[in-house]
Amino acid sequence: MKPILYYIQKWRGDIPVTDNQIIAVFNERHPETLKDIQALGLDPQFIGTGSSRKVYRLTETMVVKIPYYNSTQNAQEILVIERINRESELEHLRPHTPEMFYGNKKTGVSLMKYYKPISSYASVIRKTEEVGQLFFQIGVYDLGGNNFRLDTDDTIVAVDLGCANEPVPEND
Repeated sequence: MKPILYYIQKWRGDIPVTDNQIIAVFNERHPETLKDIQALGLDPQFIGTGSSRKVYRLTETMVVKIPYYNSTQNAQEILVIERINRESELEHLRPHTPEMFYGNKKTGVSLMKYYKPISSYASVIRKTEEVGQLFFQIGVYDLGGNNFRLDTDDTIVAVDLGCANEPVPEND
C-alpha cells in the first residue's frame, strides 16, 4: 500500500506536498514514530537532538519533533505553547514562542515552524537572556543558547519550552 502523501503528490504531478497537506495528514493519522512519518511518504531530514527528542526538517518551513521515549517534556512544551496562545496576559510572549501546527500531548509529536539558527550568540546574548527571563516568569526554565533561534524578521524565538512547571494531562 502506497503512503497517503504519495497519492497527493502523484495527483498533483511534480508539485511538492504542501505544509497544509502535511498538517492535515498528521491530524488524521497521528504518527508516533519516525517510521510512521516515513510511511506517510515524507522524508524527514535530521537536524538536531535534545535530552528527550529528535528534530527533523520536513519542508523549508516546518520541523517535526519526535520523542525518544515516554518523556513528559514534549507534552509540557505543547501545553506551554497552547497556554501562551490562549491567555491574553501572555500575548507579549507570542513573538518569542514557536508556531505550532500540530501537537499531540499523548505521543509528544509536534509539527512546528522552522527557525534559522543564530550564527553569533555574542550579538544577541542580552536579548536571549531577556527572552529567557520572560519565559522563566511563567515557569519555563532551562533555556540556554541552543534553545533560541531567529524568525524571518530576526525576532528571537525560544524553540524548546519543554522544561516547565506546567501540569501534564493524563489524557490527550
